[in-house]
Amino acid sequence: MGLRLDGSIVAWGSNRSGQTNVPVPNSDFVAVAAGAFHSMGLKSDASIIAWGCGACGDDFSCDFGQCEVPAPNNGFVAAAGGEYHSLALKSDGSIVAWGCSYHDFGQCNVPSLNTEFVAVAAGAYHSLGVKSDGSIVAWGNNGYHQTDVPAPNSGFVAIAAGGTHSLGLKHDGSIVAWGYNGSGQTDVSAPNSDFVAIAAGGSNSLAIRGTKADYNDDGNIDATDYAALRNVLDSEGAAGPFVEPTVRFWFLFDMDGDRDVDLTDFALFENAFTGQ
Repeated sequence: MGLRLDGSIVAWGSNRSGQTNVPVPNSDFVAVAAGAFHSMGLKSDASIIAWGCGACGDDFSCDFGQCEVPAPNNGFVAAAGGEYHSLALKSDGSIVAWGCSYHDFGQCNVPSLNTEFVAVAAGAYHSLGVKSDGSIVAWGNNGYHQTDVPAPNSGFVAIAAGGTHSLGLKHDGSIVAWGYNGSGQTDVSAPNSDFVAIAAGGSNSLAIRGTKADYNDDGNIDATDYAALRNVLDSEGAAGPFVEPTVRFWFLFDMDGDRDVDLTDFALFENAFTGQ
């Protein structure tokens, strides 16, 4: 799935469950998520649309409730699709999970203290969440230790869940990978540094290397990046630290790792901008 700048979604690939049939009106989307047999779109009004989950053929249905968004369908800031389950992050830092009526390994049983989450990820039968303190909470199927977060469980800014493996991006730009490694999906490519984004497939892993001060990823640290940082600084105010739903942008702007975007980060940006 791909999200266009105009808020529409383009979807391609297997459609045996209708997962590439984007609902109409195909507009006002701000984020997308793909599961095994279903798709999800986050709308600008903070609601979630889910589709797919139709009959898969061979007398086997792919509908196990993963498209039935629980009420109230509002206040969402992020979504993730698993094999037969869905996760969504609320603006209050709580996680909502649904589906899971097939191969229930507890992937929908969000652990107690369901607060202060800033990101979610869904694997085949396991789930991940990043807390605001940089720790990862993992639950569900642990047959390949995919929910055993390696120590030290701290400093994480992003997560990704594959079929039976998990990834975590650290604030220092390194990646931690754990779980099943039958296809080398947890063998992080060297050098394990300067990563800014991660993703996980069924049996593979992906990562993007970049520069933290290059906020728009155009390969240059320039005035457009300065404007982006200025907007983030202006958004701070009494509400506290700026946190984007994707976490990645918050991670990029917080250059000194103090979990706040302030004048220290501005000074570090100036050093990068001038090449000092």
